[in-house]
Amino acid sequence: MSVATEKINEIQDQVLDYVARVQEPLVSGVRTAATTLEDRLPEVQVPWVGDKLPTATQLVDAQFRFRQRLLDNQKDFAKAVLAASLPVRRKFVTESPKGASTSPKTAAKATASKIKAA
Repeated sequence: MSVATEKINEIQDQVLDYVARVQEPLVSGVRTAATTLEDRLPEVQVPWVGDKLPTATQLVDAQFRFRQRLLDNQKDFAKAVLAASLPVRRKFVTESPKGASTSPKTAAKATASKIKAA
């Protein structure tokens, strides 16, 4: 893994950790408010809703399933574009068997050599 990739992964981990730390007190606050209000609010039955509408949990699950499918589709699309552009990309940056690119300096020297030869 390249130094840049390692640094990007490190930053992404820090962002996810920060998001989780921000979310914890929010969930705790909602839990406290719900517990406090639970006994103070009357139970309301809405007979016309019944099983016609999905629950909030079902809606969240369905939306995240869709988003995951969309994200998977976009990943496949991006890889297809990379594969389709490989003949041209090889002229600028060679890829090692593991998928890592050569350094920009090495690629620049190779490109400069090719230009001088032409």
